[in-house]
Amino acid sequence: MANTIDYYFLNGKSVQSVPASLAFSNTGFLWSQSAFTTVAIKNGEMLFYKEHMDRLESSNEWLLVKNPPKKEEVLKSIIEAYQEIRNQTQILNWRLRVTVFKDLIGEMNTLFTFSKSLENSPPLENLTTVELPLKRNYKSEGIKLADYGETFRLKEKLQSEILLCDELGFVSEASVGNIIFFNGVEWHTPENEAAIFKGIGLSYGLEGLKLKETKIHRDSLVQYQAAMFINSVRGVVPILKIDGLLFNSSLQMGEKIMKIFNENSVKRSCSL
Repeated sequence: MANTIDYYFLNGKSVQSVPASLAFSNTGFLWSQSAFTTVAIKNGEMLFYKEHMDRLESSNEWLLVKNPPKKEEVLKSIIEAYQEIRNQTQILNWRLRVTVFKDLIGEMNTLFTFSKSLENSPPLENLTTVELPLKRNYKSEGIKLADYGETFRLKEKLQSEILLCDELGFVSEASVGNIIFFNGVEWHTPENEAAIFKGIGLSYGLEGLKLKETKIHRDSLVQYQAAMFINSVRGVVPILKIDGLLFNSSLQMGEKIMKIFNENSVKRSCSL
């Protein structure tokens, strides 16, 4: 495990890799019946830890998982796994994905995947708008399921980060994060009937910023001067273009929003 970037812990025990037999014999792989959350670990601090553990618990409840691991137990296992990794490497910044799923006999499995985190996410050069209504029929801000297949297929096809819109052209969210816009006076984020996924970064990372939910049509993006991608792991990432439309103030405004995000992430962190 010392010679690899990724570290895996299956049910609390370190493994060299995820067994292929496990992937092909569990409902999470076959039918996307798995709950997951992705967490940033920065300088030994797990950011938004409570919010991520709460969301994992809510996702398990929605899936009607019987006897899921308690969030306190998951956090304890994460701390133990992190300490084991610290004995092998000096790396402090990680991207951690926690996945909970059942195997074919109904036994619960918990997989931790620690991947080396980028120090800073570069600005997004361009987003491409696509029509992909999400139409989730559940309280999406509290649930995270493995249902991103079509989103990632489109990203691969277009070779671009994508901005999702409903069938009428109203903006929903970016492929793996939320989006906010600045019109010179106010910050806006999409209000959408297609059940936008309010990620942890948007819900808690921007506390203190006056943010107005409003319907935003892709044809009205020209009124905005700045656009930001928000994700609890990647933080605040300035968007330079959407469909070739320039957002000239994104880099400048990004510093202010990033400061707010970083302050909130520190307040909502725990030491590992």
